[in-house]
Amino acid sequence: MAMAFTAFSYAQMVRVVPQAGSVFAYARVALGKEAGFIAGWMVMLDYLLIPAVAYLFSGIAMEALVPQVPR
Repeated sequence: MAMAFTAFSYAQMVRVVPQAGSVFAYARVALGKEAGFIAGWMVMLDYLLIPAVAYLFSGIAMEALVPQVPR
C-alpha cells in the first residue's frame, strides 16, 4: 500500500515537474530550495550506505549459518 501511494505521488509530481525526475527536483519545487538540497544529499547517502548495511547483515547471517566464516 505504501509503495502504491509512493508511485501515485511520483506520477502526480511528473506532471508538475516535467524535467528530469528526481527527489531533488520534486522536493525543491514542492518544499523549497533548502528541502530539495537536503533531499538530494539524503538520496546520495542512501545510495552509499544501503549497500554497506546489506553487506553487514549478510555477514551476520552468514556467520549464523556457517560459524567458521568470520563476519
